[in-house]
Amino acid sequence: MRRYYNLEIEKTVSVTGLKTVEDLSLDADFFYPAETHGFYELIFVIDGEIFCKNDGVYLKLNAGEFKLTLPNVSHRYYAEKKGRVFVLCFNCKSNALSVLDKPAFLVGEEKNLMERLIAESERSFELPFKERIVLKKDAPIGARQLTENVLEELLILLLRKQLGEDEIYGVKDKSELQLNLVNDITNILKNNLYGSITLSDVCKMTFYSNTFLNGIFRKHKKTTIMRYYSRLKIEESKRLLKKGLSVSEISEKLCFDNPNYFGKTFKSITGLTPAKYKKFSCPDQKNI
Repeated sequence: MRRYYNLEIEKTVSVTGLKTVEDLSLDADFFYPAETHGFYELIFVIDGEIFCKNDGVYLKLNAGEFKLTLPNVSHRYYAEKKGRVFVLCFNCKSNALSVLDKPAFLVGEEKNLMERLIAESERSFELPFKERIVLKKDAPIGARQLTENVLEELLILLLRKQLGEDEIYGVKDKSELQLNLVNDITNILKNNLYGSITLSDVCKMTFYSNTFLNGIFRKHKKTTIMRYYSRLKIEESKRLLKKGLSVSEISEKLCFDNPNYFGKTFKSITGLTPAKYKKFSCPDQKNI
């Protein structure tokens, strides 16, 4: 009898909710004051032009151009002539979107997806937007889900275009993106020195596969994520040894399985047992 297995699909872009949807007809001298919020904001110029100021940088968007404002970035808009823009704000779990913060002119499949996104949004939600997003009473079945799916597809397509293709899951060597990801991983590990975290946990928190993460991490740190985590814990244990804590106390505080395992890990990284390290580094402390 043939066996069947589940394949877990890892989502590069995961939209977790819509905040606003607006199709705006702009009057001459339109002005929208500066604001900052913790979600993404997509703007697409359907007709005319609009000026943006993002973190002090001025940009001009013409018809057919798209701009993604990242969370917690101050931004405002104004227009000198009449026009029309589509604005969609959403929550999303993906570090990769940080590379899409530059204006882009949409063509081909990208433009088709944007047109689908606008059409599906207008079929699904009450416009104009007021205090909160409201699904139309006569909206087609699955309207909100389809809107989010089309948005995810558009963002993935734009990511592919921006990043190009490479040997590691289609991600080109973009140093800024990779360094940001490595820094995110490092911060996750440092914040869990007194806890226990697995590679699977890191993958869930960053929304990337373990193969991809270890490939990027090894490239920049010359070691695997979990080996680096062990090194961080051992560096912290050195500090605790100097403070006079015992091996048992340190093992418990840093969540090693047992003191013996802590000792083996310490020696594999430093070349010394905790006792010898303390003897050489803290000669005035006799017992551990």
